[in-house]
Amino acid sequence: MRSSISVSTILCLSLIGCTPAHIVRLSAPPESERAEVLVHRESAFNHGGVGLVFGADKRDFVQLNNGEYARLYLPSGNHSFFVRSTQADKPYELSASLLANQTTCFKASANPENFAKALLPFTFHLSNSFLLERVSCLSEAEIAKYSSVKVEYEKN
Repeated sequence: MRSSISVSTILCLSLIGCTPAHIVRLSAPPESERAEVLVHRESAFNHGGVGLVFGADKRDFVQLNNGEYARLYLPSGNHSFFVRSTQADKPYELSASLLANQTTCFKASANPENFAKALLPFTFHLSNSFLLERVSCLSEAEIAKYSSVKVEYEKN
């Protein structure tokens, strides 16, 4: 009897630690400590049919599709933000410090290297599908081109 490891076993082992989206309700911080975060996802053919998860501190806050944005409130301070697909790929992380009563804006976009994943699908779970960057906030006219996604908060 010969021992061999199948491709599916290797794939399953590589996925340990990666999970599909689990959107949580946020706790609304007191107004005096509240920082606003606005994240938008650019429309693109690249990964256009794949949902994007935006979160911070290892918690999923909202799912965005092409051309959508979300506005959320978090406590001021340092946070480790991330984006990833709804298909459990490796998160792309970005640390940022939020200031009370100020807005911090982020842009999420598809990783240009996604096209290479089509040739080597097993690498999907080992790399980032989406990228995140801190940007200047869009004007009201620019944000109006996007669809708003509601963020859920815990009931007090």
